[in-house]
Amino acid sequence: MKIIWFSEIKWQYLKTRKQQILSRFPNTDEIYFIEPLSSYLNNNFTFKSDRHIRFISIPQFQVPINNFLSFLTNNIVFFYFMRFITKIYIFFIRIDPDVVVISNVYWYWVLRKYRGLNKKIIYDCNDNPLAFPKTKKFKKKFFIKTLKVSHRIIIPSQSYKKFIPKEFHKKIISISNGVDYDMFLKKPKELPANTIRNSKPVIMYIGAIDNWFDINLIKETAKKLPNHQIVLIGPASRSMKEKLTSFKKNILYIPTIPHSEIPSYLSKASVCIIPFIKNDLTNCIMPNKIFEYSAAGKKTILTNFNPDLKEFDNEIDIAINNQDFIKKIVKNCNELPEKKRLVEFSKKYDWKNKSEEFRKVLSNFLF
Repeated sequence: MKIIWFSEIKWQYLKTRKQQILSRFPNTDEIYFIEPLSSYLNNNFTFKSDRHIRFISIPQFQVPINNFLSFLTNNIVFFYFMRFITKIYIFFIRIDPDVVVISNVYWYWVLRKYRGLNKKIIYDCNDNPLAFPKTKKFKKKFFIKTLKVSHRIIIPSQSYKKFIPKEFHKKIISISNGVDYDMFLKKPKELPANTIRNSKPVIMYIGAIDNWFDINLIKETAKKLPNHQIVLIGPASRSMKEKLTSFKKNILYIPTIPHSEIPSYLSKASVCIIPFIKNDLTNCIMPNKIFEYSAAGKKTILTNFNPDLKEFDNEIDIAINNQDFIKKIVKNCNELPEKKRLVEFSKKYDWKNKSEEFRKVLSNFLF
């Protein structure tokens, strides 16, 4: 099967849903991963390979890096100019796929070409594209058109139906996020000296840190629990990074770790957290972190950003406010988690199974 995927992030940036799913497809599949340009990550203007996956960066201003570019990218004339440049790239790479997958609605106009060639189109809707800050004026139009032109819409949970118009619900298939379960079966490695203080209870978060992350709640937690160490691990936006690096005392910020070392760091945690602000972006998401924390046998404390996550009530602990969040951290740090039950829960969400489900949706169109 030959697949082309139009993405919103780079292949080598983070191991998100799309990387986890595609990397488990059979080596006999030809996969072409089209990523947007980045102002702070490496761009690849010719195809690079990662096993059976080939990826390339193609010009597309989806995230403004300054006010001038923000103005330009909201200008329709400039947009059509950029689209012309992108068309040239698409023409030269000359891929004739069996199926087209899109997770970035800014690529909508490319779908019209493939629909005209009778190609099957799948929209992997893994975020609310209209809820991000500095969203372009014409993004809603692209979102609706992407929904219209797609043969199937894949969502990670039923919560995503909140922002998808009802007329498109008949196209929806739900395939949840997952966890690299095998990675957690290996013995944890030794961490660098003086990274985490074993003498203190450790409150840990691993993941991206941006405007959805409740930094004020973290500061309040650090102040109320001076004898606990808060460890935050993951790439942060520029504004968040400035705040994180200014923290002292019992907050440790680690910008990045190899994905394979996540189990080793989680093994040091007393409890794990997901401190998200409730907004239009977070009120429907299903974080992979729930399954990763559980695979490590760690209890997860969350803010109440998505009420639908109550379906996991036996495995997670949802706080109703800041005071309750801190109270639940203390309670869980003083109790031993039911490790075996948490690990068994995570096993049901192994990425191997989720990848097979996803590929089955694609292959059903062809055979």
